[in-house]
Amino acid sequence: MIIAGEADTNTPPEVNAHRYATLIKDVALTLLEGPVGHYVFLAECTEAGCQLIPELCLDAPEVDRKSIQH
Repeated sequence: MIIAGEADTNTPPEVNAHRYATLIKDVALTLLEGPVGHYVFLAECTEAGCQLIPELCLDAPEVDRKSIQH
């Protein structure tokens, strides 16, 4: 299974997830709609993480990492 976020600008689904879904036999592609970006698949950030590497911790206000990962 390949899961990607529609708003991923690091590895855009059009040139990555869709491509590999056609190349890998019997794979399912799930594209999460809305402002789901590249780093939403990482664990929720700690306070220290937010200060150290904020770009990994910033999601659109309507994105809930915890619910996406479960």
